[in-house]
Amino acid sequence: MVDGEDAGDAGLGGFLEFRFPDGGFDMEVIQLRPRQRVVWREPV
Repeated sequence: MVDGEDAGDAGLGGFLEFRFPDGGFDMEVIQLRPRQRVVWREPV
Protein backbone atom coordinates (compact mmCIF):
# COMPACT_ATOMS: atom_id res chain seq x y z
CA MET A 1 0.00 0.00 0.00
CA VAL A 2 1.29 3.45 -0.91
CA ASP A 3 0.84 6.30 1.54
CA GLY A 4 -1.01 9.32 0.19
CA GLU A 5 -2.34 12.65 1.30
CA ASP A 6 -5.72 14.28 1.00
CA ALA A 7 -6.92 17.82 1.59
CA GLY A 8 -9.91 19.99 0.86
CA ASP A 9 -13.53 20.61 1.81
CA ALA A 10 -15.50 17.38 2.38
CA GLY A 11 -18.83 19.23 2.61
CA LEU A 12 -21.53 19.26 -0.07
CA GLY A 13 -20.20 21.12 -3.11
CA GLY A 14 -16.64 20.95 -1.77
CA PHE A 15 -13.56 19.67 -3.56
CA LEU A 16 -11.13 17.04 -2.29
CA GLU A 17 -7.55 16.64 -3.49
CA PHE A 18 -5.97 13.18 -3.34
CA ARG A 19 -2.19 13.12 -3.84
CA PHE A 20 0.15 10.14 -4.14
CA PRO A 21 3.84 9.80 -5.04
CA ASP A 22 2.93 8.88 -8.64
CA GLY A 23 0.19 11.52 -9.15
CA GLY A 24 -3.24 12.34 -7.85
CA PHE A 25 -6.73 13.53 -8.66
CA ASP A 26 -9.44 15.96 -7.52
CA MET A 27 -13.07 15.10 -6.76
CA GLU A 28 -16.21 17.19 -6.15
CA VAL A 29 -18.70 16.14 -3.43
CA ILE A 30 -22.13 16.15 -5.12
CA GLN A 31 -24.25 14.25 -2.58
CA LEU A 32 -23.79 13.86 1.16
CA ARG A 33 -25.65 11.97 3.88
CA PRO A 34 -23.31 12.03 6.89
CA ARG A 35 -22.30 8.58 8.15
CA GLN A 36 -24.32 6.97 5.34
CA ARG A 37 -23.30 7.99 1.83
CA VAL A 38 -20.98 10.28 -0.11
CA VAL A 39 -21.16 10.67 -3.89
CA TRP A 40 -18.38 12.41 -5.74
CA ARG A 41 -17.27 13.01 -9.32
CA GLU A 42 -14.38 14.46 -11.23
CA PRO A 43 -14.84 18.23 -11.44
CA VAL A 44 -16.27 19.43 -14.76
